Amino acid sequence: MKHCTTPDTTPEERRQLERGRSRVLRAVAARLRSDARVRGDVAIRYRRARVAVGLALGARMTRRAADRVARRACRIMPCYDQLFQMLDLWEAFEIVGIHHLERAVAAGRGAVIAPMHFGRYRWIPIALPAQGYATTIISDTPNLDVHTEFARHDAWQGLYPTETIPDTAGAELVSSESPLALWTLTRALRAGRLVMIYIDGNSGVHGYASTSSSLAIDFLGQHLDVRRGIATMAAVAGSPIIPAVARERRSGAPQLELGEPISRIEGEPRAAFEERAMRMLFAALELEVVRAPDLWEEWHVLPNWIARPPAPHVEGSSELPASIPALAGRRLALVAPNVCAVRYLDGAEVVRLPTGEVVDTDEMAADLVAAAERGERALDWVRECDDAGAAMESLRSYLGRRIVGLVPGNRR
Repeated sequence: MKHCTTPDTTPEERRQLERGRSRVLRAVAARLRSDARVRGDVAIRYRRARVAVGLALGARMTRRAADRVARRACRIMPCYDQLFQMLDLWEAFEIVGIHHLERAVAAGRGAVIAPMHFGRYRWIPIALPAQGYATTIISDTPNLDVHTEFARHDAWQGLYPTETIPDTAGAELVSSESPLALWTLTRALRAGRLVMIYIDGNSGVHGYASTSSSLAIDFLGQHLDVRRGIATMAAVAGSPIIPAVARERRSGAPQLELGEPISRIEGEPRAAFEERAMRMLFAALELEVVRAPDLWEEWHVLPNWIARPPAPHVEGSSELPASIPALAGRRLALVAPNVCAVRYLDGAEVVRLPTGEVVDTDEMAADLVAAAERGERALDWVRECDDAGAAMESLRSYLGRRIVGLVPGNRR
């Protein structure tokens, strides 16, 4: 059983591909400078991405480094989008772990392929059918329209037929907004097909995760609400989940790695399997993001997934006691749940989620917000500050702006 497939691209062909891609990237860079609409879209994503990078990785990098990661991550999206449309610039993956697919298909229960929005992920739906695997892909409406448009190209005809193909080879597209989406995907798995769902799509049928259907997990130091649909579908169909990541390489063909399958253990409760599987998938995603953060395209949506506690009911929170001792018996509380502190190696900021708006760049203000998030005792926080007078002024300002509040109690 082979464990790896190697494309037969020659060194000269690869150099030609690289030259072609360089021309495309320069053209996209020029468009970003000249097209106000595209530039505006990138700017919106950048503001959101920057605060997400800061929250997740700020403790290990400077503000400038976080800014660089966010800008690059947001700019590669239009670049890859353009490259994806250039049929003559596609390059086959070196696929590592192909034996996992062979075993899954041989078992007759198909497999859930779980890629991430990382590197050359757009080419994964091409790579799997090209290897002869019947693949069903769930997509939201904008991306479904893109794939349907590309289906008109001769090069795509064998991969993306215009009609639904439930039992034959090739690729089948399913809209996440279809009322029959779950039924179609489960039926595809039971027919032995591969079903592709992104780990970090965190959407699915009818939108984003809701409190009732989501799972709380830790990811990059943040508490997230994520959908468990990938694991639920695998459990219902009795299929394994195979993580997939598309990596760029400095030399040689891009690499598609198919990880160890995640399967339900005999006798394992479904809820336990769903939680275990989703934690394993997001742990795999975290490893890739930490390794090459600028290649992850979902930074700008991460703030939407962060679970924020509800704001406490605070009466008279804008009133600052006349003296520091009068703070005794009160604790800090975050009144504006969409505001948080972001720390970097060289400073800190107070930001507003999910827009990425910077509220304050004062380190004491950021420390105050962080203390309010933790529910610290107000008197302790003021006394621990080097300048108690400045701390009281910062507290007065943030009480007045209804960002933090004072609530009774010495405990969190």
